[in-house]
Amino acid sequence: MHSAPAVSYPVHRSPLLGWIIVATATLGAMTLALWIVQTEHTQARHLGVGLLWLVSAGLAAWHWRQTPAATLTWDGVAWSRVCRNESEWVVPVVMFDVSGCLLLRLHYQQGGVGWACAERSVYPQRWMSFRRAVFGRPPAGDDAASAGANRTQNAPAKV
Repeated sequence: MHSAPAVSYPVHRSPLLGWIIVATATLGAMTLALWIVQTEHTQARHLGVGLLWLVSAGLAAWHWRQTPAATLTWDGVAWSRVCRNESEWVVPVVMFDVSGCLLLRLHYQQGGVGWACAERSVYPQRWMSFRRAVFGRPPAGDDAASAGANRTQNAPAKV
């Protein structure tokens, strides 16, 4: 069986994820405010929970803002992620799929995990090719073994 054809697709900071963060933070603030209003005296635990909410909402917003635009490229054998003129081999895993949007967890060859969001509206002409590559199986047998050996020896060049 043949693997999916080579394709590159831009991934970016998702507006949908931004709205989810805003909605979750707002719901948390409303719940916290309701809790405080229903008690007779403000206590230290209210302050502690309020600080916890502030830190978690701030970290979520900061992380969302720091997500850089990148390009995921499938060369027919392996995936790479090009971001800020650097390229690194990755293994994408689909975590969320709503047909027009994919949330991907990226496992980096050097270790670590990152996240990327791909949306059909960014590049509709390549969307189906990108989905085929993401959901396709990697080459099997000797091709996969030699590809893995070549990947290890020949890391992607800095762009």
